[in-house]
Amino acid sequence: MIEVATFSYSNAGVHRGGGAVPGRAPFFALGSSIDTDVLVLAFAISVIGGLGSIVGSGVGALIVGMVVSFGLVIPATNPFALAFVFIIMTAVLIVRPRGLFGRPEL
Repeated sequence: MIEVATFSYSNAGVHRGGGAVPGRAPFFALGSSIDTDVLVLAFAISVIGGLGSIVGSGVGALIVGMVVSFGLVIPATNPFALAFVFIIMTAVLIVRPRGLFGRPEL
């Protein structure tokens, strides 16, 4: 079970990181805090999709990607794009504490 959870968490990070690099690379220089956004969003992806679920990582990445994109497109909500991700994550955890595709532990 640990291997599946590790794989799904790393899968979420790779998908989020791969999507962030082409869009952010021309605008931001390398720095010590460039990984913070990717790690925080990878955590949100894993929690929304459900820990231990590979399909959940993909669905969580799609949800987080769309929420961040819509948050950044509208100028009035631009500073709150990351907050929208955590609002969605909180709503998913209230409705399904294991995430969308999480399995109950035995």
